[in-house]
Amino acid sequence: MATGAIVAEAWPTTAAPGEDITSFDNLPVAKPVPRRTQRALRREMPVAPEHAMSLSRGYLRRQLEAHLTRLGYSTVRAGRPGATMPEIVRISPVRGRIAYGETVLGTDLRSARCHQRLVSFAQRRTRHRSTILFFIGVAETDRAELETLLERLEIRSATRGGHVHVVPFVAPERNRRRVAAAGQGG
Repeated sequence: MATGAIVAEAWPTTAAPGEDITSFDNLPVAKPVPRRTQRALRREMPVAPEHAMSLSRGYLRRQLEAHLTRLGYSTVRAGRPGATMPEIVRISPVRGRIAYGETVLGTDLRSARCHQRLVSFAQRRTRHRSTILFFIGVAETDRAELETLLERLEIRSATRGGHVHVVPFVAPERNRRRVAAAGQGG
């Protein structure tokens, strides 16, 4: 049997005198954790900051995708290999215009990588040298700070940056529960 051969190669072939290498008695035994304890541990565990940020970014991304779809940018465009691509690339099937979308969290506003991406996508143009619409999804609480950053990076000013649109979204309530659904019992 081929599986037996693989297992036999994985086990040590030499043993101390009097030691049985085929016995599992000397291996530690893992005790199963009761489900009640597992749930209690999950409840006590705080949400990791990276996980909370990914939830916030996912929420902003879904909201921004819905916003672009409502504006008519419904066709998803595949990215080009090797090129830095924004999070969302959409095309209007009627006019053929391209729209880029990026989500920015409050912690990203101090990141040099975020600044480079914003400048890069704001300066991109089509083959015919026309501007590409650029939508930035941000939480309502971080909007003023993002507007200031865009002015500081010279992406938007009184005369420039009309193709860059800041789209603020209200953050969802944390730990929202389905109270209405639970109260509709029979």
